[in-house]
Amino acid sequence: MKRVYEDIIENHFKEDGLMFFLSGPRQVGKTTTTCSVAQKLYKKWTYLNWDDKDHREIILKGPKAIIDFANIEEASEEKPMIILD
Repeated sequence: MKRVYEDIIENHFKEDGLMFFLSGPRQVGKTTTTCSVAQKLYKKWTYLNWDDKDHREIILKGPKAIIDFANIEEASEEKPMIILD
């Protein structure tokens, strides 16, 4: 089932490609919607969850650790998406 905000999020990334924040109550489909958009629009995307101890350690180490985890190359012409949940 397509989520209500999926088109809005897709258009945001197609037009701007900038950071996007999505908030809302628990269990309403924020993660599902965001990952669905990532799969449609990006060949390279990474999901990190603050509740996962290993992911949290990577996030807290900073941008370099996240980039290494996501296997992002600086010279790549392809834009990656990183989802922090």
